[in-house]
Amino acid sequence: MSVVNFLTHGEREKLDQFMEIVNIHDEEVAMVSMTNADWNLERAIGTHLALGSEGDIYAGGSPLDPVDNQRGSRDDFGNDEYDNNGIGGTANILNDEVGESSTLYQVAPPLMMPHHSQPIPDALKCYTDNFNTRYQIGSTVMPKFYTDTLRNAVKEAFDQENPILCRPLAFFINNENSSNTRNFVTNVLCNELVTSYLATKYILYPWDVTEPRNLDRFLRILTDSNMSSMHYNLKSFNESESHRFPYIAIVLRKGNWFEVIREVNGTSDLNEVVNALYEGFEELQEEKLRVLSKQVERKTKQAKVEEERKLIDQQNEVYYKNLKIDTDNLNKKRIAAKSEIETTRPETKPKITPMKVISVTPQNLPEEPNVSETNIVTVKFRLPKGIQVIGKIFK
Repeated sequence: MSVVNFLTHGEREKLDQFMEIVNIHDEEVAMVSMTNADWNLERAIGTHLALGSEGDIYAGGSPLDPVDNQRGSRDDFGNDEYDNNGIGGTANILNDEVGESSTLYQVAPPLMMPHHSQPIPDALKCYTDNFNTRYQIGSTVMPKFYTDTLRNAVKEAFDQENPILCRPLAFFINNENSSNTRNFVTNVLCNELVTSYLATKYILYPWDVTEPRNLDRFLRILTDSNMSSMHYNLKSFNESESHRFPYIAIVLRKGNWFEVIREVNGTSDLNEVVNALYEGFEELQEEKLRVLSKQVERKTKQAKVEEERKLIDQQNEVYYKNLKIDTDNLNKKRIAAKSEIETTRPETKPKITPMKVISVTPQNLPEEPNVSETNIVTVKFRLPKGIQVIGKIFK
C-alpha cells in the first residue's frame, strides 16, 4: 500500500512542490523529508539541501508528535482498537512493495485527541500538548487553551462576581483532515495579535473532530450544556463545509440561553478573524451595559418604591398621631361639658301646677245668639254614633 494514499490534499500539494523544487522522484524519500520537517516546506527544503538525500531517511522512522505512535483509538468502553496488522490506525505503515528490507516510515500524523474514554480535562490537556508540539515553530506564541469541562468554562466566562471580568467564549474546533488546518493555525491562529487578544479577552475552548466519535462526543457535551445554537451550527458546518475546518465560533450568554454571534473558518484571513474577535468582545461589552442598565433601573425603581413607602409611612405616622391628639382633646371637652352640666343642674325639680278642670253643663253654657246677630259663627259638632250638633257662637 502506498503511503501517499494517507495524505491530505494540502500535504499532497506540499509533497509535489518539495519533489519538484529539490528534484526528487522517489515519493517515499520525499515523504520522510516532509514528515521529519513536520510538513514545513521551507524547513524540508533547507534540511535536504544541507544534508543531502541520505540525511532524510532514519531507520525506524521519526516521531511526529508526543502522542502514542499507535493511532489506535478506544471504544466507548475504553478498549483499544487496531487494524488488521495489529498496529493502531495508520500511524506506522510498512511499505510492502519494497519487501522485507524496507524501512518502517511514520507517515500519517497521529491523533490529536486519541482516547475517547479519557475524562474531558485529560483529553484537552493531551490535545493541547499535541497541538503545541505539532504546530509550534521556534518562538511561536501558541494559543492559550482552556483545559477543563465546558461547564467550568462557562462559569469562568460568564459567572464572575464582577461583570467587568466576564469574557466571551470562543470555540476552536479542529480537524486534521482539512487542507486548511496547517495554514490557518500557523498564519492566523498563532499570529501574535490573535493569540494575545484571545488570551486577554476570551476563554478559548478547543476540541478535535478529526475522528467522528470525538465529534459525536462534543455534540453531546454541547447538548448537556444547553448550547443548542452551537450544537446546530457545528453539526451543519461539519455536514456541509467540513473542508473549511478549523471552525471558530464566538458564543455569548444572553439571558438563559447561549447564542453564536460570530463565526470564522479555515478559509478566513487574518483580518476577518481579528475583526470577528474584536466585534465579539465589543458585543459582550454592550451586553454587559444592557445588563447593568437593567440592574440600575431595577435598583432605582426599588429605591423609589422604598422611598415612597417610607414617605407614606411617615405621613401615616403623623396622621395617626394628630388623630389621637384630636380624639383625646374631644374626649376631654366632652368630659368637661358633662361635668359642667352636672354642676349647674338644680337639685330640686320644678313644681308642676295641676290643670284646672272646668265642668261644663247645659246650665253653664251661654245662650245661643240669634241668627240676626252679627259677629257670629256656625259651629258643627260630630258626636259619637254619627250624631251631629250645629250651633252658633259669638266670635
